Amino acid sequence: QFKEEHGNQAMVPDGTLRHWLYCQKRDYQRMIARKSSRMTPLKILRFAALGVQIEKTKYVTYSWKERQQQLKDYRTKHGHLNIPKSHELLGNWIGNQRWGYMRFMEGKDKCSGINDSRIKILNDMGFQWN
Repeated sequence: QFKEEHGNQAMVPDGTLRHWLYCQKRDYQRMIARKSSRMTPLKILRFAALGVQIEKTKYVTYSWKERQQQLKDYRTKHGHLNIPKSHELLGNWIGNQRWGYMRFMEGKDKCSGINDSRIKILNDMGFQWN
């Protein structure tokens, strides 16, 4: 429906649909790496039929541990964790952590990657959830 109304899926605005598409791409990458994944050959065929290219991404992906280190480096350099949304490396990631935390606290955790252990790590670092 989005593609019919707006054209290119690469222009998906921030929000639930964008996050869902990100999760699909992540699941595809996990499947390719032979890791646990919800991606199936049928889903891949359905995406292809819609013209959605889940196998290609122009973004560099970092592991959660790498992002944690980037956050520590930022705090060391700037003395705080008030990272602007526009920050090249951490802006979107921080927004995703907050979004995942909100869903986790509501009991709706599906694909956010946030869990009790990560919440504790971020809390210990002085991360602000709002």
